Amino acid sequence: MVKKDKSKLKTHGNAAGATSSQEKPKKELGRTIESPIEFLTGISTKSFFSQVFEKEYRVFPATPERREYLTRLFSLSKFFETAESRDDAAERLEGPPLLFSADVNSVRCVDGVKTNFNELDKPASLEVLKGHWNANRTFQVLQPQRFEDEIWNVCARLEQKLSCLVGCNAYITPQGSQGLAPHHDDVELWV
Repeated sequence: MVKKDKSKLKTHGNAAGATSSQEKPKKELGRTIESPIEFLTGISTKSFFSQVFEKEYRVFPATPERREYLTRLFSLSKFFETAESRDDAAERLEGPPLLFSADVNSVRCVDGVKTNFNELDKPASLEVLKGHWNANRTFQVLQPQRFEDEIWNVCARLEQKLSCLVGCNAYITPQGSQGLAPHHDDVELWV
């Protein structure tokens, strides 16, 4: 069992990480990990760079704490909230709705064959997305850090430590379904 180390979690109120005396941090949101590499791997940043990074493949199994944190960062309900918010903004002519191919892909894999269900002729509205979800399709949410500041914060911290750009996609798959065929990406991934 992994002992929770709350020293690696920090409450913040703005992008710089400071909380003014008048701001009350939200209980669930606004927590950021101090060292994403240490939190995600369970080893020191120094050990990660000297032993693992660009040297070998390594699996760092999920812990209950990591699962809870990552689930809180982005989930189906948060994605649906984002879609609803973008639908509302589009109705008020204050911004675009989510779009297939640009913001989200809807896919399903059956017997090793991946099918793309993007509806390029209509926005990826909440109603349309719920229909895709009910049809057991996986959502590949492209760059979710555009919608969730905490994901942006983690990506920015990883970019600082890794000295390279960090890309991010979120895959949300219905239970009992498959979105992608088994494959190998010749890049370093945090899954």
